[in-house]
Amino acid sequence: MKFKSASIILASLLSSTALAQPTPPTVQFPGGQCAGTGQFALCINVNAILVEQRTDIDIWDITITTQKPNANAVHIVSIGRNVVRSVTVINNTAANNPTFDFFLNGNINDRLDLASPGRVASARIRKGNDPASQRMGLFVQSMSAQGSVNGIDADIIGDLVVVGSINADGVVAKFNPELNQGGTIGRLFVFADPQLAGSGNLLGPVRAVWPDPTPNVFTRGFINRLVVDGTIGSPGAPVAIEATRNIGSIEAPNGSINAAILTPTDIGFVQAASIGPASSIDCRSLTLSGRPGQSGLQVAGAMAGLLRIRESFVQPSASIAVGSLPGQVIINGRNVTPAGVWGRPIIVAGSTLSNAPAGYLTTPAALQGGAVGVAPFRIHRTAGTPAYDVATGTVSGTINNTNTGSAQVFPAVAFYGPVKPQVGQTTLLTLQRFVGANYVAVPAGEVSFSVIDDGAFDRRVRIAPASGTRPAGFRLRPGQYRATTTTALRCDLVSDEPAVSSEGEFLFTIIDGCGVADIANTDGEYLPDNVVDNGDFNAFFAAFFRDETDLDRFFADIANTDGDPSADGLIDNGDFTAFFAAFFVGCSPSSLGGGSGGESMLAALGAGGQGIDLSALTSAQLTARLEQLRALGRPVTLQDLQTIMPEVFVGGAGDQ
Repeated sequence: MKFKSASIILASLLSSTALAQPTPPTVQFPGGQCAGTGQFALCINVNAILVEQRTDIDIWDITITTQKPNANAVHIVSIGRNVVRSVTVINNTAANNPTFDFFLNGNINDRLDLASPGRVASARIRKGNDPASQRMGLFVQSMSAQGSVNGIDADIIGDLVVVGSINADGVVAKFNPELNQGGTIGRLFVFADPQLAGSGNLLGPVRAVWPDPTPNVFTRGFINRLVVDGTIGSPGAPVAIEATRNIGSIEAPNGSINAAILTPTDIGFVQAASIGPASSIDCRSLTLSGRPGQSGLQVAGAMAGLLRIRESFVQPSASIAVGSLPGQVIINGRNVTPAGVWGRPIIVAGSTLSNAPAGYLTTPAALQGGAVGVAPFRIHRTAGTPAYDVATGTVSGTINNTNTGSAQVFPAVAFYGPVKPQVGQTTLLTLQRFVGANYVAVPAGEVSFSVIDDGAFDRRVRIAPASGTRPAGFRLRPGQYRATTTTALRCDLVSDEPAVSSEGEFLFTIIDGCGVADIANTDGEYLPDNVVDNGDFNAFFAAFFRDETDLDRFFADIANTDGDPSADGLIDNGDFTAFFAAFFVGCSPSSLGGGSGGESMLAALGAGGQGIDLSALTSAQLTARLEQLRALGRPVTLQDLQTIMPEVFVGGAGDQ
C-alpha cells in the first residue's frame, strides 16, 4: 500500500476557514530583532526571536524567513491570551537546513508550518521555560514540517504532518493540571521525503496522557490515528506509543513496528509490514477503527513480538491476520472473571487456527515458532517432545534412551503460552508411569522439572532424571508416561500469574534402543550403555529378586505377563522370558527395541552358539526354579542358571 502525494494531504489537512480578522494592533518586538504588526510579523536572519504579549490582544500571523544554517531559537510567550493564529517558517537557502527550537505558550489556533518552502534540519516544539509559560496551555491545531522533527511537547495536538522523520524526543500530549485539559493527539502522519535518505520514520515516543482513568471517558487521552510511511522505532531502540484512552489506529504498511504499544482500553487497528521481536501490543481488546476494512491486526510478514489482549477477542468484524507468527498472542491476559474468550479468526499464513477449547493442533514449525494461548494456558500437544503425530492421531511419541551426552533427548511438555515456576517451587508437573492397568506416580526424587529458556517466550518444561539421586547419566526407565500440570507452574505475562490450566495431559514412551535387555552398564549400574553384557545380566537379576518394597525392583519390569516388551507393573515370568529372549540376541535392531551396534552375547556363550528356550518348562516349573534362584541370596550368574534350569539351554555348551 502506498499513500497519496504528501502535498495533496498537506493541502487538505491544512486548509481551514479563515478566522474573523479584527483590526490588528501594533505590536512592539523587543530588541529590534523583528519588524511588523500584530497582523504580520517578519523576522529575518536572526538567531533568537522573542514575541511577548502580555495584554488581552492576540497576535495573528508570524512569518520567519531565514538563510542561516545554525540554530534559531523562537520564544513566543503570552499571559492570559492565545498567542498566534499561525507561524510560518521560510527557508530561503535549502542547503542550509536550519534547526529551530520553538518555545511556545498559549495556542496556535490554525497552523504551525515548517515547510513553506524548503526544509529544516530539525525542529523542536516545547512549552516556554519560564514559570508563567508553564502555567499556560499549548494547543497546536495543526502542524506541517518538511525535514526532521526532534520533538513536540504540547497539551493538545490536532493534525500533524511531517515529511521527513520524527526523531528521538517524539510527540507527547500531556495533561495540564492548571487548565485541566490536554493529553490528546488527533491525526499524526509521517511521510518519506524523496530528497532525504532514510526519512519517513517515527523514531521517538508518541504519548497521549490523561491522569483520570475513569472508564468510558473518551474525550481525552486518546490517539486518533498514527500513520507512518517507513518504520516505527528500530530493533535495537523500540519506541513507546501510549494512550490513556483508545488508540484508533497505528499504520505502518510499508515498514516494521518496533514499539511498546499500551492503552488500558481498546485499539481499533494495527497494520505493519512486520512487527519486531522487541515489540509489544497491550490492550483490553482489538475492536474497530471506524474506517472500512480496518479492524484488528494485519501484518504482511512476521509478527515476532507480543500481542496481549487483556480480556476477550470477540468484536464482530475484527480479525488477526499475519504472514507468520514467531511471537506470542495472549488472550485473557488480565485473567478476568468470567474468563476472556477467543471468538474471532486468527489467521497465520492464510490458515485459520482452531479456537477449540482443547487447543489447535497446528505445529509451532508451521507458525514459524510462535503460539496463540488463552490464559490459563493449556498443554500444547504438538509442541512437546516427543511431538503428537497429527497425521496418525498418535497421542504418545517415543524417546530412545540410547543417546547420551549432548545427543540425549529429554521429554518436554509444551504450553500455548509462556510459563514460569512459582517462587520456591520445583514440582512443576506430575509424572506418572503406566504400571499394570493404572498410572502410578514416579517418585519425586527420581525426576526434576525445569522451564526451558527459549528466548522471549518460555513455553516448555523439561523432564529429566533428578541430579544427585542416581549415578551420572541415569535416564528414565523404559515405559509409558503421563505428565499433568500442578499449581506450581504459573502463566507468565498474565496478570497475577495464575496457575496453568489443570486440563489436558501429555503422553510419551521411553524405550532403550539396544533392546529391553540393555538395562545397565558393564558395572551393573542402571545406566543403559548400548551394550548387552554381564552388567545387564547381573543388574536384571539383582532387580528381579529385590524385596517388593524396593523401587529398584521395577528395573526388571521390561515386559508384560506374555513376555511382550511393554512394562506392566508386575515382576513375573514375562519379564524373565523377555529378558533372556533379548539377552541372547544381543544389541541389534529388532522388534524388541531397535538400536544398532553393541556386543552379541551369542559369541560369549560358545562358538557353537548356545541359546535359551523357556518353553521347556511349564509355568509352575519356571516359578519354582526362579524361587530357587532367589534363595541364593546373591547376584545370579549364568552358571547358576545352567545348574538350576539346564532344560532351557539349547545348542553349544559354552560357559561364562
